[in-house]
Amino acid sequence: MPQEPPTASLYAQRSLFDGIIVATLGYGALLMLSMQLMQVLLSRPKRGKLYWAIVSYFSMLFVLATFAIGGKLKYAELTFVDFRDYPGGPVGFFNSHLNNHVYIMGQVCTTLVPWVGDIIMIICDLEPKSPYRCCANIAIRRQSL
Repeated sequence: MPQEPPTASLYAQRSLFDGIIVATLGYGALLMLSMQLMQVLLSRPKRGKLYWAIVSYFSMLFVLATFAIGGKLKYAELTFVDFRDYPGGPVGFFNSHLNNHVYIMGQVCTTLVPWVGDIIMIICDLEPKSPYRCCANIAIRRQSL
């Protein structure tokens, strides 16, 4: 009969696993929104330069998010399946292999998604005739009140 892990280790393992589940649920929401956006973009009759800029921007965000969740899921597989008997358990493996290329790829993509997402807001705010410039300024003023 295998020896049961200490309570603190079990709590840490469950926390790691729960984090992966929450990240996957977030990606599921992103996937649904991406499918709806693609349906709207493809049914739009007028397609100019701005259309293709939006499609490429959206596609880049979606690819980055897919690589991010793929890296997280692969690292979770390594942590909980392949190396579950690692000294210290899954938490010990997780903490001692943070330089793994799969983990680094997931973290880099996770960091780039909000950066790329904010680029459109910065561009719209810098464009003098942008219809969204007023909305961004109003939102900033409301937050400062």
